[in-house]
Amino acid sequence: MTAPTDLRSLPAPLGGRRLDAPAAAAPRLTKSLLSAYGGYAFRSLYLLLLIPLYARTLGPAAYGLVLAAMAAQNIVWSVQNWGFSFAGARNLAATSTDAERQAEFSRQITGRLLLMPVAALVGLGAILASPLLAAHPLVAGLAVLCGVISGFNLGWYFQGRFDFTTPVLIEGAGCLLTLGLVAWLVRGPADAPWVMAALLAQGVLTSAWAYGLARRHLALRPSPWREGLVLLKQAAPLFINGGAAMLMAVVGTYALSALSTPEQVMQFGTAEKVVMVALGLLGPAGQVLMPWFSRQLSQAGPVASTLLTREQRLAVRVVCLVGAVATVLTLTVMPSVLSLWLGPRFEGVGQTMRWLSPLFLIGAFNSAMAIYVLVPRGLERALSQVSVGMALIGVLAVFGAAALDGARGAAVARVVCDLGVGLACVVLLRRDVRRAAERSAAGGCSPKEPR
Repeated sequence: MTAPTDLRSLPAPLGGRRLDAPAAAAPRLTKSLLSAYGGYAFRSLYLLLLIPLYARTLGPAAYGLVLAAMAAQNIVWSVQNWGFSFAGARNLAATSTDAERQAEFSRQITGRLLLMPVAALVGLGAILASPLLAAHPLVAGLAVLCGVISGFNLGWYFQGRFDFTTPVLIEGAGCLLTLGLVAWLVRGPADAPWVMAALLAQGVLTSAWAYGLARRHLALRPSPWREGLVLLKQAAPLFINGGAAMLMAVVGTYALSALSTPEQVMQFGTAEKVVMVALGLLGPAGQVLMPWFSRQLSQAGPVASTLLTREQRLAVRVVCLVGAVATVLTLTVMPSVLSLWLGPRFEGVGQTMRWLSPLFLIGAFNSAMAIYVLVPRGLERALSQVSVGMALIGVLAVFGAAALDGARGAAVARVVCDLGVGLACVVLLRRDVRRAAERSAAGGCSPKEPR
């Protein structure tokens, strides 16, 4: 297909009628971003209430067990999800008929069903490898179930239809349900299983609601298993990238659950959770802008591609500025705030936060480069190779550092590994820009075409 060269030929970023210029899409794009961030603001408020509730009610040891279980849950989820969410949102956004949407929805279901036993086995292995989790099979088993259920989340479906309000409402209702159940059922350290039971109830009920809404437009039927296998292959690069990022996000907590005490798990896991909540600010924007940039770059001509490249660079700069401010605040005022927020038994969390503080800037840069720049340019496979290589190095480094110096060692190793990923992203982009310029000068493919 020949790419249009006129700005007026660009599609609306959220589907529907064509617009006179990319700037005309700003109100609709802004509305989607505000909707996505409304959900994130609610989720952040929910966590601001839930984390101190866990900490003060369960105490350091039991909260450390819950954090270890949540780390295992995220490992299972990363396998069960397999990059399907990004692939599904991107593929669904490119469909134009109900038949195409049904085909994508059906093979998404099949792909997830095929991965269920694999995800369960991974969860079992994570439990057996951690003495802390193996000593509490009920908590660990519920965590595995939570991870499997989370892998069937339909957020990708609504995002692919450019409906960012519905998943916000569903997630908000789920957060309120979890908060209510935890406040009602969790009274002391012995109630750690009820925490995971509440999370499982949230996952089941919100998924049922989402699938009920999807059923109004599509049939809830799987595709032939061969189509599911095709999706597994297509989404593998995204799984490697996303799975590697998730592995790096939870490896510190999990490593400490296997090598150290529940108190050390709590100290690192709580600090890391605060960091990940803050970095999660990038998630809603990525959900909106990644498919938008991908679609615009796939159909824009040279002039529009130049403008979009400038917008990508601006997005990266803004994200990095926010990350730098967060790093400074973490080094200065955050430890005192955490002591007031969590209570006197959790003072060590503030010091671990200082060691993790560079992650705000480095993680913001890495996420922005991947979602806003590299993936829309079609560099998923190269990004996946970098991510899996650094993840393997990171796992070894974090486990080794955790064995030597507990939470502090795991924090330092995590920062160093994320810095390595950032440097690799810069190398990938520079190489791709140089090759695109050479091909363009030789009359080959345009810079926007994926390689």
